[in-house]
Amino acid sequence: MQNFGMENFQFSVQKTNNKQLKFGLINMEEHKPLKVDGFDDCIVGLVERFGMDPVFCYDKQKIVAKIMTEEGIHFEQAIEHFEYNIVGSWVGKGTPCFLTREVDCCLVHHED
Repeated sequence: MQNFGMENFQFSVQKTNNKQLKFGLINMEEHKPLKVDGFDDCIVGLVERFGMDPVFCYDKQKIVAKIMTEEGIHFEQAIEHFEYNIVGSWVGKGTPCFLTREVDCCLVHHED
């Protein structure tokens, strides 16, 4: 099998509806998105924006649940830990982003 120099690339596949898949090609060697140590199982994908390198996206709820379980602490303490130690840690342009799955409808609906 011929190698086309694609070993540093990662294909991403995203389901956009029941019948379509969106394919992306990310050069992981060039962009080097950063990870949160110990939370690989909480990664939900890569986020891309115009003019910016892709970054890993983590599920906030999964991270908080993992902190609660591993540290044996309550929800409020886990949120404080997450906000201060994880979200509050800027490590450059490859810093990951964090997805909140439940969004208040008031934040989504805009009136002019």
